[in-house]
Amino acid sequence: NQIALGEAEVQAQLVRDAKIKALQAQINPHFFFNAINTISAILRRDQEKARELLLQLSNYFRANLIVARETEITLGQERSQDDAYLELEQTRFPQKYNITFDQQVENDVYLPPFTIQVLVENALKHAFGARKDHNNVQITIKQLGARLAIQVADNGEGIAPELLPKLGKEPLTSSKGSGNALYNLNQRLIGLYDERSALQITSSNKGTKIKISLPYHTKEGADNESLNR
Repeated sequence: NQIALGEAEVQAQLVRDAKIKALQAQINPHFFFNAINTISAILRRDQEKARELLLQLSNYFRANLIVARETEITLGQERSQDDAYLELEQTRFPQKYNITFDQQVENDVYLPPFTIQVLVENALKHAFGARKDHNNVQITIKQLGARLAIQVADNGEGIAPELLPKLGKEPLTSSKGSGNALYNLNQRLIGLYDERSALQITSSNKGTKIKISLPYHTKEGADNESLNR
C-alpha cells in the first residue's frame, strides 16, 4: 500500500508539473511576440523607454525560468511578474486599462505561479471587446481566516451565459478566444490543494468577478510545520 501511494503521489506530481508547463506554453509565445513588437515600435521614438521595457521583458522571462521548477512561489515573486507583464501591456495599449491592486497581505505568502497573471490576462484579452477606455480591473488579495482570498474583477461586457458554467471545468474555444488557461489554472489549484480552491466565477453585463480561496501559508509556517512532524 505504501509503494502504491508513493507511486500515485509521483504520478500526481507529474500531472501538476505538466499542467504548469502547458500553462507556460500558452502564455509565453503570445506575450513574447507582442512585447517585442511593442518595444520595436517604441525604439524609434524613445530609446530609454524601449530599454526599460526590454529589461522588464528580460526580468519576466528570467522569473519564468525560475518558477517553472516550482509548484508554489511567494506573492512577491508573482507580483514582480505581474508588474512586468502589465507595464508591457499598458505600453502597448496606452490609457486603455485602469488596473489597481489592493494587497492586504505580506509578500511572503505562497501561491502557485501565474495564478494572478492568468486571471488578469484573461480580463485584458476577453472582458472589454472593442472598448478603448474606461476598462477597469481591480485585483484584491487578502487573508480570510486560514485562507488566502484573491479576486480579479472587471467592468467588462460579461461572459456569455452558455459559457459561464463551463469555464474552468473544461477546455473551451469561443469567438473571444481560448478558455484553456482558466481550465489549466483551475485543475492545478484543485490538484495542489482542494475543491475549495477552485475558481468561483460570476458574471453579468456589468462585468465579471473571479475569486480564488487558497490555504494561507508562508515560508515560516511551512518550516514550522516540517519541524513539528
